[in-house]
Amino acid sequence: GYNCANTYMLLCGILHHKLDGAMLCILLNHDNMEALTGDLLAPAKDHSNDNWDNVEKNVQNAFIDEIAPSCDIILRELSKRIVLTDVDITLLLQPLDFGLFKLIDMYEFLLRAIEEVQAGNRSPGVLKAIDYAVVSFCSRGNVLWDKAQTDKEHGQFYADSYELLNTVLQQKLRDIDYTK
Repeated sequence: GYNCANTYMLLCGILHHKLDGAMLCILLNHDNMEALTGDLLAPAKDHSNDNWDNVEKNVQNAFIDEIAPSCDIILRELSKRIVLTDVDITLLLQPLDFGLFKLIDMYEFLLRAIEEVQAGNRSPGVLKAIDYAVVSFCSRGNVLWDKAQTDKEHGQFYADSYELLNTVLQQKLRDIDYTK
């Protein structure tokens, strides 16, 4: 979450875009659910249909019930914002922000996976994960790009964000030595 939030802040600074506090909080907290469920990688989530959404909702409800009495509405709502489900995130963000959120999340995953390869981990699982993540990143980026083209007032930031993140990833992927 920290790395995703930092990426967003850097994009806002470089591209002279106003930082959105709600977006920043969501980026910071979006992986908190994994403290309760463990990390389920994108390919598994992508193929689970609505099953993963149900698991997250059940875990979130159990977490809230455990730490917040039913009469404490404020604590219950705050807890829900701390342990977000993927569905919550889609409801809290505008479509362009959601697209950027998904792009940044995959970008951060790719940076970590590239670091693994650079550290010497060239296992088939890591290399396959990079291949999947690159396709997912490009797909998410294309969706964001298309939506950005329809927003004349704010779309440029989102399109430029995709271009900037894509350029950085292309350079990092070129630097990977797959032969060792």
